[in-house]
Amino acid sequence: MKLNLVFNDIEPLDRNNALAYSKGRLIKATKHRKYTADLQKMLLVHFNELRAFDAAFMPREHAIKASYEFHWPSSKILRKDKAIKCRRHDVDNYSKSIQDVIFDNFEKADDSAIVDLFVKKRVSKDDKYQIIVTLELISLEEVHNLS
Repeated sequence: MKLNLVFNDIEPLDRNNALAYSKGRLIKATKHRKYTADLQKMLLVHFNELRAFDAAFMPREHAIKASYEFHWPSSKILRKDKAIKCRRHDVDNYSKSIQDVIFDNFEKADDSAIVDLFVKKRVSKDDKYQIIVTLELISLEEVHNLS
């Protein structure tokens, strides 16, 4: 089973910016709370697909392949000389943020079952933010054959 999710016009959240200190305590930053709430609203459209994926997942039979594709406006990812901006957009920090929000919607499926992870950083064709997530159930037999 494969689950495809597309999120338009939402800027990915860097995991490094997800937490903040308040009165000596570590809390979720305002930006993180807004990002989570916005994603949860977008996920409502995929409610039935999320439930079907979770129902199909059997921890003793399946593992998960995950793919995250982040599309950025060119001005956010490229310098004026068209080189990649090196001080921003460490993609693994972005994948964990969205992964946590998605997997909060599952009862059985857990992100610890991810055995293959693909993360892509792309320049958007229409100069807008877009995140494409694909989660696929694979058999544990396939896991043994991965190389």
